[in-house]
Amino acid sequence: MPAEATLTGAIDLHLHLGPDPYVSRFYDVEEAAAQAERHGMGGFVFKSHSFGTAPLAQVVAQRHPTLVIAGGITLDPPNGGLNPRAVDVAARLGGKVVWMPTSGHLRVTREDDPAKLLPGMPEILELIRDHDMILATGHLPATELMPLVRHATAIGVRKVVVTHAMNRRVGPDLPLEAQRTLAGLGAWIEHCATVLAEPKAVAELDLVAAIRGVGEKQIVLSSDLGRQDHGDPIEGFAAFLRRLAVAGIAHAAIRRMACETPRRLLEA
Repeated sequence: MPAEATLTGAIDLHLHLGPDPYVSRFYDVEEAAAQAERHGMGGFVFKSHSFGTAPLAQVVAQRHPTLVIAGGITLDPPNGGLNPRAVDVAARLGGKVVWMPTSGHLRVTREDDPAKLLPGMPEILELIRDHDMILATGHLPATELMPLVRHATAIGVRKVVVTHAMNRRVGPDLPLEAQRTLAGLGAWIEHCATVLAEPKAVAELDLVAAIRGVGEKQIVLSSDLGRQDHGDPIEGFAAFLRRLAVAGIAHAAIRRMACETPRRLLEA
């Protein structure tokens, strides 16, 4: 199956691109847009750990009107951590995704009482809700996910994505039952190409079982690729989708998880 056939209409919600102050990236955002267009993709979300990507995404999107190109902000130390002002700016500039912390202090709830959010988080959740953004869980551990999702859905946040849910290196490494519980609360479970490629890779059969166990309606497929040493992220995303197809996931289900649901999540 050629890459073009697999990727037609696909929107990668988790693509790491240049410029990047710390990591060598395979593409910058303009190069990624050109390659996405060539492969017939629907678009992508530009993720950075170090700065808000909405302005760059917006500029490149104007030059590639056939694509959905979006940015967002990660609540990491360079952006002030749990910083409502940074989220407000990202939202006003058209940002679509707010990733929870991926480095530093990986908490959003109080250590002594998970039922209470850390300072800044109530306002951040309200901004995500009011601007209809996606709350993505970043690198939060499993112990933080349930209280965060409960807090978010209780105040009306509509779009929650559990970032690389089965990743063992930087993700929460969630068992199937936890994935089902979070999906039952309304969250979408994200599975990325890196889950099959990291040093602590998940077995392909386990990933397929998780997809079937949760159900395609509450799953999104992304890449989490972009490092120079990981190779071409767009080809890597295509290879990931092909592996799932060969493993028995139906073409219609892959289209839903990689094309239709990501597009719907990015729509206002």
